[in-house]
Amino acid sequence: MRAILAALTICVGICWAAPPVHAGGNEWPMLHRDAQRSGYSDQVVEGPYERKWFRDFHDELISTRVQAIAAAGRVYVPTLAGNLYALDIEDGCTVWRTQMDGPLGASPSYADGRIYQGSDDGGLYCLDAGTGEVIWRFEAQGGIFVSPLVDDKRVYAGDRAGVFHAVDRDSGEQVWSHTAGAMIMTSASMDESGDRIVFASEDMHVYCMSPTGELLWRSGQLGGQSLRDQAPTIWDDRVIVRTNPMAPFHTAFGMHHEAYREIHGDVDEEDILSDQWSFSIRWSPERQRAEREAILDYLSGHRHEQTTYVLRLCDGAEPWVAPSPYTAAGLHNPPASPTFNPHTGKLYFWGGSALEAVTAGVPGGGQVVYRIEPGAH
Repeated sequence: MRAILAALTICVGICWAAPPVHAGGNEWPMLHRDAQRSGYSDQVVEGPYERKWFRDFHDELISTRVQAIAAAGRVYVPTLAGNLYALDIEDGCTVWRTQMDGPLGASPSYADGRIYQGSDDGGLYCLDAGTGEVIWRFEAQGGIFVSPLVDDKRVYAGDRAGVFHAVDRDSGEQVWSHTAGAMIMTSASMDESGDRIVFASEDMHVYCMSPTGELLWRSGQLGGQSLRDQAPTIWDDRVIVRTNPMAPFHTAFGMHHEAYREIHGDVDEEDILSDQWSFSIRWSPERQRAEREAILDYLSGHRHEQTTYVLRLCDGAEPWVAPSPYTAAGLHNPPASPTFNPHTGKLYFWGGSALEAVTAGVPGGGQVVYRIEPGAH
């Protein structure tokens, strides 16, 4: 699968079997690569693989929200110590480092020789990508713990005060703002036409704005305990968001353990892989249909447990429910963001299931890749 879901922890490493190509098609200039947050690249790196270089940031730490940004022959990495690093993509050496006054909790964005970075000190920064020099700094009303969205005119970012800002890309002056009902901890996304900007707030609503600052719609209140960390995925005419589950980590595992047993009923022992936290069985088309139908039936009567939402881009309504229960991914964090192939329109995401873990030989599992076809309901 060519789709890439990348997450950076406390180290940065890059492996290549051949010299990298710095053409625009092979760069990763913003979170999930583009404004729709497709998480897709046409580039395929063939093995065998070896580590080309390695940088250790354990003394500064890197937020789990951060993806390394690759553009113009450099890799840009922010740390919770407030440092933004530009590393040479060939050897990992530091080209420049710029210190900011607060933790940097999300990826920067690259556009036309400039880097845009939010900081928990309340600043939205524009830096020269070649030197690290600060060109301008916009002062928000709260800390910025999201990755800036950049189009050809403006930079967009929400803050902890619940204010979503549109800032002139060249001057750093505010163009407009919109206040949500709680702090904003999701990065914004934009549809391919550039007509709709989508973000979410801790008030558990999704907002859609026009580039001129008009509120086009606000979704109904979603389930879950939080709407943070991930940017909405804009998949054709739909918006996909995933919320943090209400049930705690081990409770969710236990609940799904029993639920999957009930769904699949009597199964031959050689098809089962089970422990105290999970129940997994060998895949078959019949079991897949039974599980999908049972999950949808369960969610229809327990909407508060839904954490994967598909909304219409035109009005924020929910046309259908994704057959994905909430999953205990990390300690109460949502699973990885979806990713889609813009050429075929097929969308992929991780979700909870009793299927396939036996085939893979992984005990305690239950995380599988779902695929949704264009036009699916």
